[in-house]
Parts: sequence; C-alpha cells; structure tokens
Amino acid sequence: MPDRLFVVLVLTFAAWVGFADEALILDLSGEVSVISIGLSRPAARGETLMPGDIIITAADGKAVIILSDGNRLDLLPNSRMEVKYQNEAGNDTIFGRLWGLMKGKFAEAERVGAHVGAVGTMRGSNTEAEVLRDFNLTDTDEKVLEELLRQVDVEDLPSESADLIKGMVLEDYRQLRRAEEHYLRILEENPADIMVMDLLINLYLRNQAEVKAKEMIERKDGIITSSVPIAT
Repeated sequence: MPDRLFVVLVLTFAAWVGFADEALILDLSGEVSVISIGLSRPAARGETLMPGDIIITAADGKAVIILSDGNRLDLLPNSRMEVKYQNEAGNDTIFGRLWGLMKGKFAEAERVGAHVGAVGTMRGSNTEAEVLRDFNLTDTDEKVLEELLRQVDVEDLPSESADLIKGMVLEDYRQLRRAEEHYLRILEENPADIMVMDLLINLYLRNQAEVKAKEMIERKDGIITSSVPIAT
C-alpha cells in the first residue's frame, strides 16, 4: 500500500478550481492575494478560504493550499484558483486527518493575537521556571505521534510548512518543548512571520510562560510598528 494516496496538484500559469467546503493557506511567498466578496487583499498564512474566494499568485508568488477534503494544491507563479463548494467526504490523508487541528490552531492563534492585552499588565516570573516541557506519552500515543510526524516528512513540503504542521501536532500531544523548537525554527528563517508569533504567544499563555509571552508580544509589536515587511 503506498504511503501517499492523496492528490498533490501543482498549479501554474492557469486558472484552476479547488472543490472543497473550505481551504487553508498553509504557506506562501512573494505576492499572493485573495479576492473575497469582490474585494482584493493580501493573502495571509493560516487564512481560511470559503467557496467563492479566489487566490491569485503574481509573477513572484507561490502558495500551498490545503483543501478540507485533504487534498493539497501547490500554486506556482501566475496562478489563479477559485474555491468551489463540494459536499463530499474527505480523503484519508495526513492533511485530511489534521484539517481540524490546523484550522483550530490558526483560528485560536489569530484570536489571541488580536485580543492579547498590553505587555505591561502581565506579571513577571522566573524565566528558568518557564522552560516548556514534553509530557509523558503512552506507548500507543508515542507511536501514533511518530507516525504522524513521519507522514509529514514524506510530503516534500516547504520547510516552514513542515515545521508549522509538526509544531501543531506536537503541541496537540503536549510535547511543548519540541513544538516551541519547530515554531522558533520558522522565525529563524522568517523573523517577521506574524502568524507564527501568534502561535507562540498562544502556546506560552496556555502554559503560564508569561515572560516568554511578553517577549514575543514585544517582538511582534516591534515588527508591526517598524518598516520591516510583515510576512503574511
């Protein structure tokens, strides 16, 4: 039985249709925009696309789209894809199995990033006591986790996308230190990735690491208020 039963479509120099209830923007680079209800805006990592939405890549743009049925679409430069509704069961793929997790993590991080309070109101604590740890797993859970991570490895994703998914999976299994390492690795490559900063802020706040949360909020605020282009 082959490991990869899903469809990976590479879309370039054409107009395409993605049939799904929803779609997620997992990764993007260069100029990528979304047209929704007739209005155009820059695309953002973690954004949910609904039926009728159109995503467009410019001459330097690329994007990785995950459809709610578990299929993955790779948009290369000068592509245009419209999301069309379909009422069909999803595929048993790594993306199909992790669809709910990815969508939930992106949405939660976006909410936290939009509503987190001023850093000055956060109490301080001992940074050494804020080291995130990996919780013990049963043998069964450990095997399931390692299989999920292995399946991500075989997908030939951009490195940032692979780290992003692995971070989410590890966080879901309470492997907090390893999740943090994957998120921070993305920021090493792309220091202005606001969505990943929001994921880290959410991770820190959920696990009482308030000093780390404060530092990441300050870092995010500095990016937003500076001239450094924001990664979307």
